[in-house]
Amino acid sequence: MTDPIDFAAERISNLIKKLNPEETVEVEVMNYSLSLGMNLLLTVSFIMAIGFMTNTALSTLLSFLIFAVQRFFVKGFHFKSLTLCVLVTTTLIASIPHLPLPQLAITPIGIVCTLIILYKAKVKPIAKLIPFFVIAIGMILQDSVIILACAAQAITLVPKGGDFNVEYTRKKNC
Repeated sequence: MTDPIDFAAERISNLIKKLNPEETVEVEVMNYSLSLGMNLLLTVSFIMAIGFMTNTALSTLLSFLIFAVQRFFVKGFHFKSLTLCVLVTTTLIASIPHLPLPQLAITPIGIVCTLIILYKAKVKPIAKLIPFFVIAIGMILQDSVIILACAAQAITLVPKGGDFNVEYTRKKNC
């Protein structure tokens, strides 16, 4: 079964190419870019819609931004389906502001996140500095949203030792 996001991106790419065949890039390149753009747009839109509906827009935005920063630097597991990525990421990030976390749990979770990043992130040591600082800030402020967002990202490093640090690719490397 074709992923709905990939399907929509392919249809849009083919339409754009048909409307302007000389001045557009290859369909595969457009499809790749559109798929990633649609994935990001849908994820952010759904996360923020939930945040506004539950009166947690600021903490939901904070959880998304912390997760995104951590992910940028230490990578992590990627789903093969962009639609599944949207659904899981939305569920995970939008739930963070609603999860009760005792103050006593913040520092131990922060330490575990640090250890996971240290041992599982397959990136250069310098790339781990920003995530360490973010975790440290979360522990100093005793902020459950920051720590849970860091924990959510750290969990994506656990499958197969973080070997899934590849970028999304469709059928070919575009």
